This record gives sequence, C-alpha cells and structure tokens, in this order.
Amino acid sequence: PAAAMAPRPKAAHRLPTSPLSRADRGAAMGCMHATPAAAASEAVWQPSGKYKWERPAGSIHKMTIAVSDPAESAAWLIKYVGARDLPVPDPNLVARGIRWVVLPPFHPASAEFHFIPAGVDKDLGLRGGIDLNHDGVVSGDEMTDVNFMWLHKLVDSCDQDMKVWTVYLNTHCGVYCEDLTPIVTKLRDDGVPFFGPTLRGDGVVQLYVEVPHFFYCEIDSNVYNYEASGLPAPRPWNEMAPSLNTHG
Repeated sequence: PAAAMAPRPKAAHRLPTSPLSRADRGAAMGCMHATPAAAASEAVWQPSGKYKWERPAGSIHKMTIAVSDPAESAAWLIKYVGARDLPVPDPNLVARGIRWVVLPPFHPASAEFHFIPAGVDKDLGLRGGIDLNHDGVVSGDEMTDVNFMWLHKLVDSCDQDMKVWTVYLNTHCGVYCEDLTPIVTKLRDDGVPFFGPTLRGDGVVQLYVEVPHFFYCEIDSNVYNYEASGLPAPRPWNEMAPSLNTHG
C-alpha cells in the first residue's frame, strides 16, 4: 500500500525555497569579497577589484528611488527587512546625500536599493493645487508648490494607511525573503501599516508595504506562520482589496 503523506502544518506555507541553487551561489560568490572592516561586524559585500564592478548578467540588481529622506528609508529596510548599509563608492554620489542598502542573503544576486534625496534635482517648479472644497476654484490653502513631494503625498493619502488597494499600489518592486513571519511581526508590533499578507494561487505569501517616503514594495515568501504573527490566515488578494474597480 502507498505510504500515507503527513498533512502540511495548517499555520505555515512551505514550498521549495532559494532563488539561487547552492552551486549558483558558490559560483556567484567568486566575483565578490568582504572588506576587512566589515568582517568584524556582519560582512558587507562589495565589488571585487579596485576598478571592476560585477553582477550576474541579466539580473535586475538594484532599484533607484527618489525619497524625502534617504537615511530614513535605509533605516526602515535595515530594521524591518534585515538589509545592510552598502558603502557608496563614488564621493560625488555621497555628496548628493545618496544612500545604498543591500538585501539578505548578501550575495551578488541580492537586490540593492539606492535612495536619492528628492530635493536635489530639478522639479516642476509650479504653483497650483486641488479644488478640495468643490467650489470650482483653487485658492487660499488649496494652493501649494506642485512638486515631487506634493504628488507623492496625494498618492500616500489614497491608500488610507495601507487599508485600501489603489491603482498606485500596482506600481511596486518585489523582493523575496526566506521567512515572512518575523517581518510581519515587527511591523505589527511597531504599528506600521501594511496590506496583506495575501495568498497567491501557487502558495506564495505576499506582503505590501510603503517604505518611507514614498514607494511601495511587495515582499514575498514561501514560508509564513500566521499564527506566530498573531494575524488571520492569508487570503487571496481579490478578497482583501475592497477598492477593486471602484473610484473615489
């Protein structure tokens, strides 16, 4: 008779993990090295050689984002996602206030986020606003500087602290983590709003967050223990998006 299969634990979703095989990781590590200073405290991976910068061919290795405060954005990812500071190798970029972080597990295929201060480059330079009181005129307190930060504050207010799915949430980056449970638990404990976790049809659990200030990020994992996080079991996205096909 066929052997009975043990049921999967009710509170966890587990599928084969690891974006790179063991052999691939070993090969990739050949083009990177840890700096002596970093070796003393959690190694930070940097390009090998003085002039040679390398990443696996064909990979989307980083996302560059204009934010209100690069230090705050970097600190958020370090605290909640386990990212590490990555030294910026160009003094001209450092002078602009740019910050880099790299995501775990810290091999050459690990994604990087590069944060640029929103106020250092040319903006619209316009004055305008929105008719908030619906009187047909934009005036008084409705007038403001129409710029990057103003536009993003409008987008931010639309999701109502990540309680409502909006058209703007459709534009996001996605990162993979080994276990979503500690991330959700930290966010919950600190009262940081998020959307989800949701359950995709193939069993992948997806969490949507807004990294300050302002961009959306999807964090995916094959492992999530909802009972340990103190939240209900993840449901499909379409069951959790009350704004679907609605306006206003």
